[in-house]
Amino acid sequence: MLFDGVCGLCDRIVRAILSRDRAGRFHFAALQSGLGQRLLTEAGLATGDFDTLVLIDATGQVRLRSDAALGILAELPRWRWTRVARCLPRAVRDAAYRWIARRRHRMFPPPAACAVPPPKWRRRVLE
Repeated sequence: MLFDGVCGLCDRIVRAILSRDRAGRFHFAALQSGLGQRLLTEAGLATGDFDTLVLIDATGQVRLRSDAALGILAELPRWRWTRVARCLPRAVRDAAYRWIARRRHRMFPPPAACAVPPPKWRRRVLE
């Protein structure tokens, strides 16, 4: 999962996923990081769009915005019910995603300091 590394909401979401993904399926890198930029380039995506959540699965399939969010939630215990949200047209889901993305920095200020993940999560937070 590629996320905005300077977003308070994204930071909270990453921590929530790490604590709930006991199988360790998800790994994380900031969109702004060297790895994030390389993965964006390899996927043919813009390297300056930090308002986009990107999920790259084990097969190399790339999902963006609401498709990425729903793909993640569908794999987490007790969140599988969100699969029904896929019934909504992507345009509607992505409009809601963009609405939140435009306001997230005001609603969720970034952490005061760069968070260091606990040792049990370090191998899953990529540089």
